[in-house]
Amino acid sequence: MDKNKKGEIIKTENTDIAVIKSNGQILFNKISDLIEQSRRAMYIHANATTIKMFWEIGRYINEDILESKRAEYGKSIVSALTTQLPLV
Repeated sequence: MDKNKKGEIIKTENTDIAVIKSNGQILFNKISDLIEQSRRAMYIHANATTIKMFWEIGRYINEDILESKRAEYGKSIVSALTTQLPLV
């Protein structure tokens, strides 16, 4: 069976070809969905890994350089950010 321009199913002499086309589209959709899901999972994992990396870098700096004391420049950064960021 095949579809006309309106999407209505019409009979054809070679129904095997119509079934292969239909199954091919289903297969294409499944593969496309799998690729998209994998990309999303990869982006999520990459973002989480990057965030963890930066957090660890900050922790190393805090422990090794600042000796777990608050950096004086932190006070000015927080003050500047509070005036620049909009309230949510």
